[in-house]
Amino acid sequence: MSPEWTLPERRPGYIHIITPFEAHERIAQIPWYNDLRAVAPMGNDAYAAVFDYRWISEKTGPLRGHAIAMLLWDRIILIAMSHDPACECPECIRRRDG
Repeated sequence: MSPEWTLPERRPGYIHIITPFEAHERIAQIPWYNDLRAVAPMGNDAYAAVFDYRWISEKTGPLRGHAIAMLLWDRIILIAMSHDPACECPECIRRRDG
């Protein structure tokens, strides 16, 4: 993949892979998960039980971020959050300039 299509390695963010056995406890620890869940599904309705995803973006002052949740095989949840490459929050500035 060409470098202009990838996020910098130093970009703040994280990925959670949640199994059905731990979903209840781990999802409860993600404060913005309900906001993400409230967004209309973006996947094909015919395959929603197999693959579904939802995406939100946030811009609050200098902070710009994106979150995505994917439901895989109706059992595994993947939740990822990353700061936008144009984010100007103190953490991004420190990582970019440091």
